[in-house]
Amino acid sequence: MLLIFLMISGSFVAVRWISKIEEEQSFMKLHEETDYLAEHIQLNIDNDRGQLEIIAAVIARAESFTDQILWDILDSYSNIGLISRLELLLPDDTIVTRHGEIRIQDSLSFDKEAALGSHITDLENDFINDGQAILRHYVPVIQNNQITAMLYGVIEVASLPSILINDPYDGEAAAYLMEGETGNLIVDTWHSELGNLWDMGKRQMADGYDYEQLKEGLINGKSDYVVFVSETIGKYLYFYYEPLGINDWRIALSVPEDVVFENSNLVKHVTSLFLGFEIIVFIIYFIWMITYIKKETREKQLQLDMINATNNVEKYLFNAHENRNNITLALKEVAKISHAEEIYLYMKESQMHIYSWQKNEITYASLMENEVPISLFYYFKKGNQDFISFDRAEINQLLGKKHPLPVKTLGVISIRDTDNHICGFLMVVNMSPRERIADFLRNIRYSFNMCYNNISTYNIIKEFGEKDMLCGVYNRNRFETNLIKYPSLYKTSLACIYIDVNGLHELNNTQGHESGDEMLKAVAQMIRENFEAEHTYRIGGDEFIIFVIDTPEDVITEKIKQLKATLNSFGYSISVGMEWQTQVIDMDDLVRRAEKKMYVEKKNYYNDKNHDRRKNLT
Repeated sequence: MLLIFLMISGSFVAVRWISKIEEEQSFMKLHEETDYLAEHIQLNIDNDRGQLEIIAAVIARAESFTDQILWDILDSYSNIGLISRLELLLPDDTIVTRHGEIRIQDSLSFDKEAALGSHITDLENDFINDGQAILRHYVPVIQNNQITAMLYGVIEVASLPSILINDPYDGEAAAYLMEGETGNLIVDTWHSELGNLWDMGKRQMADGYDYEQLKEGLINGKSDYVVFVSETIGKYLYFYYEPLGINDWRIALSVPEDVVFENSNLVKHVTSLFLGFEIIVFIIYFIWMITYIKKETREKQLQLDMINATNNVEKYLFNAHENRNNITLALKEVAKISHAEEIYLYMKESQMHIYSWQKNEITYASLMENEVPISLFYYFKKGNQDFISFDRAEINQLLGKKHPLPVKTLGVISIRDTDNHICGFLMVVNMSPRERIADFLRNIRYSFNMCYNNISTYNIIKEFGEKDMLCGVYNRNRFETNLIKYPSLYKTSLACIYIDVNGLHELNNTQGHESGDEMLKAVAQMIRENFEAEHTYRIGGDEFIIFVIDTPEDVITEKIKQLKATLNSFGYSISVGMEWQTQVIDMDDLVRRAEKKMYVEKKNYYNDKNHDRRKNLT
């Protein structure tokens, strides 16, 4: 609704804007028409002046200005352009025409006109045609670098409208040519007779305009327009005026409002019809748009959710080798976006199990507890590609009756190592039946591949850092890391067994380090057979520590005896110290006590004459 409201409002604004542009174009046309008329008048006067200058050159070569032959020639130039006839004004203020000389007293002055050079006069009276209003267009006649006469062409004002005015606005506009200072009209196509603009009185002006604005603009030679009511037709007239560039003449056009804005009104009408049509279309469109937008919004949101989920899965799995809980978070993202009922993740790695997502909880199951992952693993081992299907028959053919739930949709993507070998898979059961979900599963494959490879690499590096490669038990690094965990591992008791291998130094010196290594490996092997390797550490060259959880003291003592006896049968001897506590206060203290007991036994061992080191060394 907001969108439609904004678009309709925008259409209203556009209609008004278009109308405003059309109005401006209408004013521009009025301006251009006036400019064109001014240029047309200027062009005619310039052409006349050019003709007069040619005639003046002809006259300058004549011996007498009254020669009949000359005037026969000049008569051929009459009625050209704006000029109706030619006459000469001589230095004694005599006018020479083809009919002879006319003496004029105090009317025309040769000196005055000659001083002005080539020019055109304002309104004057014709001496020949009973005082008819005319204009005189003068050019000098020059002989021997002297102005000997002023040639002028008589322009009959009454004939100007038919010659100059080219019917602007198809004849529906009125043209005016006037003297700016006096207000005398030279051309007026609106009124039947010429007069004076100022004598016509004030007009009723439209709002924002006044008579003084018009008068001041005309007198000062400005370009502007005013709007006033015509007394003749009772409509608003748009009156545009500008200076002509000849004397102080002004050219103006007045056009009725409906003519000025004819195109603008047409545009308003058309745009109004369009706006009404647009509103009807929007009402129809609105019903369809609601359903479409809902569908598109859901689709776009799903797309955004999948992008976010893909990024989250990648982020979680990137550090999953350090924090296995991240795998759970990644599976939750997959379940959230796919709306799956179950998700299984299997990665062929010694320390990992199947991750199963059921009823919004992650559980862990042994590989052998579920036949479906096993069958899918063999499916991929045969070289098959990812399996994503929304067809029940196809799914049942793959799974058979091995899955307890009715499977409607199924997506299984393979997880591969860096050599492209199958090392696991991700199975999504009863996911949303959308093709985008299938694309999502294919996209996250690379994150699970990365996760597997990171975990494998991490475990290898970790094993090298925590395992004693000679004896196959944990080293001192792992011992230091795990030591603080033991107080939370036991319930009834915790025992620390401290073992030192007797005679390692002597064996290395007498039989070589290979024999010493064989003895250490044998001791480690016997320890692993009698105690849990998970809690066994080699912390020094010939020293081992074993932690025993929730085991009676006598049972541990018996196992130590068995260990010693077995090693004695191979010719090896160890010194053992054991500290057993039901409530451990300090792990370091527990280890020190066991170590102290071991040293007591070791001292007793070497005090025996058969085990004297000096004797053995000799």
